[in-house]
Amino acid sequence: MVSYGWITFDQEEIGEVSLHIRLQAGEAYIWNCATLPDYRGQRIYCALLVYMSWTLHQLGLHRIWIGTDNTNLPSQRSVARAGFQPVCDIFITHASPAQRVGIRGYPPALPQLVMDAQAALLNRRAKPEPHHGQPG
Repeated sequence: MVSYGWITFDQEEIGEVSLHIRLQAGEAYIWNCATLPDYRGQRIYCALLVYMSWTLHQLGLHRIWIGTDNTNLPSQRSVARAGFQPVCDIFITHASPAQRVGIRGYPPALPQLVMDAQAALLNRRAKPEPHHGQPG
């Protein structure tokens, strides 16, 4: 194995930003992807994402979420090459007494997509039944 990623269909913790994503029926979240250092730069990660999204669409899923760190430009390029489009930016303020998380739309994302991302990430949806991630 030289590249991998996980797929979740219900909810998952996004530890880097201290959030949980809660998915609706027909949605999936791809996360914790990596390519071994000796194989980077060969577009293997992009190919993995294309395969994962194709398979998920074949299974009837209509929306696939994925996130990248804003400083990880190679990952961002692979995600874009695989056909994903930016929807929002997540920002965190560390104001006292607690941190605040915000989500702002990423132009030209449709407003409904941004609202759906806010609902999924800011826990404004009903909690789904437990189902654990599957490797992709």
